[in-house]
Order: sequence, then structure tokens, then C-alpha cells
Amino acid sequence: MRNQTHPFRSLRTAAFLLAAASLLGLPALAAADTVNISNATVRGQQETVLTNAHGMTLYYIARPGPQPCVGASCARIWPPLIAPYGKFTAPASLRGKLSVIRGPFGPQLAYTGHPLYGFIGDSRPGQANGQGLHDPWGVWWMATPAQGTSQARSSGSSW
Repeated sequence: MRNQTHPFRSLRTAAFLLAAASLLGLPALAAADTVNISNATVRGQQETVLTNAHGMTLYYIARPGPQPCVGASCARIWPPLIAPYGKFTAPASLRGKLSVIRGPFGPQLAYTGHPLYGFIGDSRPGQANGQGLHDPWGVWWMATPAQGTSQARSSGSSW
């Protein structure tokens, strides 16, 4: 596992983010600072995906959409993966760059520059019900380790 740190270290900031998430009814914004690699079923096929600490599939949004996913209505459907202390862990085998960015709800994890989100339509690990969904914010794709390879970038399959 590799550990990374980022300037978002304040305990006061973390407490504020968790309190704000609670008030907004966004329980998935709790300390979700771990990214793993697992499998999910997509249209009957097993796919390798990035998951949160609970094994739930992570997604990113492909723009352009009319607006980015920044409001509470989007965050209820697509909860951002927040790292309240600005730190995270990930498998050493993850080839792409995992980083902490300034998201609308605080320090958010991003993979290869794409902010990561969960999906309210996934009720258990191994699901990827948000794959390819179109909504007012854009098109959603499951995050895969292949996003970190030049082959994936050149083929356009993961972007």
C-alpha cells in the first residue's frame, strides 16, 4: 500500500466536512479514503474496477454536461469520494495517479485527474449499475485501473 499526504490536514476541516455531509443527508461522504481494485459485473461480464473501502464501485463523470456534479442533488445520487484528512491508501499495483483535489464538498480523491464518486444505485459490492448512465451532469463511467495506462488513453475506451 502506498500512503500519500496532501495539505488538507486540519482536524477542524475534517470535522466540518463530516458535519456538513450529515446535514446534507450525504452519509457516503464519511471517511472514504481508501481505493482498492476489485471486480464488478457489467452486463453479465466481470470487469476490473476501482472500489472504495467498502468494495463499492467508483465512477467518474465524462463531460460535457450542462453543469458539473457540484450540488447536493448530484451528491445524493453520486456521492463524492472524500478524504477528510487529505490522506489515502491504494494498492501499490495501481498504475494511474491517485490524488486529492479540492472538490465542492472538500478534499476529494481523483484518479488520473478525474474526481471519483459512488452511485446510489449500487446496493452491494460487485455492482456497477451506474456504468454508462446519462443524466443532467453528463455520462458516468466506472473507474478502472486501465485509466492509468497509455493504452487506455490512446484507445479512448476508458475516457
